[in-house]
Amino acid sequence: MNKQYIGGNDMRRRTLLCGVILILGLLSWTTIGISEDKKPEEKEPPKVKKEYTLALKYAKGEKINVEKKTAYNVNVAGKIKYTINPSGGQEINQNINMDNSTSGTGITKYEEELLEVSEKGEIDKLKREYFKDSTKSKSQTTLIVQGETQEQPAKEETKDSPLDGKTIILERDNKEIKVKIKDSKAKLPEDIEKTLMIDDLIKVILPKEPVKIGDTWSIDPKEGWKIFELTSKEMKRLKPKDFSAECTLKEVTQKDQSEYARIVIKGKIELETTDLKSIFNVNAQSKDGEDMGNPLKGMDGSMTMTIKYNAEFLFNISQGKPVSLEINSDEIKGIIEGGGTMKQQQQGMSIDIDMEMKLKIKGDGKSETTYKYEKEK
Repeated sequence: MNKQYIGGNDMRRRTLLCGVILILGLLSWTTIGISEDKKPEEKEPPKVKKEYTLALKYAKGEKINVEKKTAYNVNVAGKIKYTINPSGGQEINQNINMDNSTSGTGITKYEEELLEVSEKGEIDKLKREYFKDSTKSKSQTTLIVQGETQEQPAKEETKDSPLDGKTIILERDNKEIKVKIKDSKAKLPEDIEKTLMIDDLIKVILPKEPVKIGDTWSIDPKEGWKIFELTSKEMKRLKPKDFSAECTLKEVTQKDQSEYARIVIKGKIELETTDLKSIFNVNAQSKDGEDMGNPLKGMDGSMTMTIKYNAEFLFNISQGKPVSLEINSDEIKGIIEGGGTMKQQQQGMSIDIDMEMKLKIKGDGKSETTYKYEKEK
């Protein structure tokens, strides 16, 4: 009995062992099959985007050479209707088609020496020497009066700004910038002073918080006008209605042990003004050379203009300094319309001129600013 019992146990063991071996074999085959034919895809761990802090890092004693070039083309075309009522004379009606094309360029070159820099690396005081600050413009007007074409003489003008050849001191006083001409008690025109900034232009563009590639941020509309460096007189005259600008950190590249951020900016400006005579500050003359004053003096009307622009800003992250800023005004569109009565005296005769006009504005523009640095001596 004992032998049979033991034998039975051996049989069971062998059967169990064979079963285990068979199962292990199947598992082994299945495992091999999975490993060879159905291997799960290996997933790379998600990449964490690097954050970049874009902040100014100027140092006292540094020198910065700045060069800015601008160019623009503007066309104003449309219809003007005149009704001339001389006292005691016959009424005269005239329809005029006007086409005016104006182009211009500008160049500004100066060197800055940083006199005081805050703990945050921002400039508080500097000396700026202007080597060049001038503009050139050329204007051509064609009039078609009662079907007759009249080519007006082309007008060319070269104009140096009050800053040309001067050395000034700029000092930050809270939110205001104090301006002083070096070694002189003279003052610059107020509207020129209002355009003078220290590092405000760059601070307007830079994000307030760290950003990653692909992040976007908006420029404060109240500060964004500094990008276009409009004078206070221009701001008052043109009456900005709306401003928008969205910035995107497009890429970060490395060169010469420094990281560079490329920021693209897209936006729109809307302007609206009713002060037509200040925009067209011209004096008309009679055939005899008599000064007839500004023909738009009595005009009531408005000008609306929209400028769509894009810009590219290159910033050295490692050094905390701007490298270049290029702004393209790809589309400038607007409408000027109005009417009014002007009274003039010609050869002892009183003349009333009723005028209506509607003109369209088209144009484009570009500015490019570059920054170069000298190390502190």
